[in-house]
Amino acid sequence: MSVPVKNSRGRARLRLATVLALVALLVTGPTVAWSLWSTETSVTTTATAGVVTPPSGLRCDTRSLLGLLPRVELNWQPAAGPTPEEYRVILSDGTNSARVDTVDGSTTTVDLTVDLLSDGVVGWLLALITGGGQAIVAIEAVHESGWTSAQTNSVPVRLAPTGVRCA
Repeated sequence: MSVPVKNSRGRARLRLATVLALVALLVTGPTVAWSLWSTETSVTTTATAGVVTPPSGLRCDTRSLLGLLPRVELNWQPAAGPTPEEYRVILSDGTNSARVDTVDGSTTTVDLTVDLLSDGVVGWLLALITGGGQAIVAIEAVHESGWTSAQTNSVPVRLAPTGVRCA
């Protein structure tokens, strides 16, 4: 709707009002609108922790050829449930422990020899070997995610320069 203006003063006032309105819009700029809402929702869920079942029934048998260079054969029952990715052979002196071997998850037997035990295991193992000391061996299952089981029952082994025997 337009308003007829009869004189030049009226037109000047209309132009001035239009210019002031535009300047006011440009100066104030965009404005922020605040709003608030809320809702109540209940969600119920359950979570379970994964458990890797350990192997069981660890047995130790001493094997040798004519009593020379004895070695230890470890046997165990597979972990219940899905086949683990791997089994780890853990050797401990009661204070320190080290992984001395890793075997595929379908394997349930491993041989321990002096060579195997001396590869990559910390210096305390050398003291056990030269002193004829006793160590403890256990097995743990490893899931493909990297989670490990508790260790099996442990079995003692005696380490000597000539070989390894079940204690």
